Amino acid sequence: MKRSNVVNSASNRISDITLVEEVSRDEMELVCKGMLTTDSSGTLPSKFTRNLFGSISFDSLQISEFECLFFLDEIISMSERRSVNTSRPRILKIYDPQEVSITDTKYVCSGLAKMSQGGDVSIEFHIEEDRDGDRFIGYKVLE
Repeated sequence: MKRSNVVNSASNRISDITLVEEVSRDEMELVCKGMLTTDSSGTLPSKFTRNLFGSISFDSLQISEFECLFFLDEIISMSERRSVNTSRPRILKIYDPQEVSITDTKYVCSGLAKMSQGGDVSIEFHIEEDRDGDRFIGYKVLE
């Protein structure tokens, strides 16, 4: 996994960090995970490490380290893109996201989606990593 030091990196400045949760702490370093937004990479689920000297680095999270909250916005954006120039309803918000299953390569969640045409529907959404390390997200309405 590639680790990037972001302290003095003008090409990849951090613009926001949200949904931060502490993973571990000792006298040498503090490790947290959350959503990292950078100027060049967009928003990514990441692990942040601050060492004894104050230097901060970040890594991409493994699928097994994800949380449902980490990709709600991406599912909503995907729904918006799919609804353009169609009568397909779009997802406005996802309530009560819950982990359904997790493996090394796939993370599946479910929730209740508030739809643009009124009402709420149950959905399942996932992020999956292929053998090349590329990640894909998707969702489906549950009947």
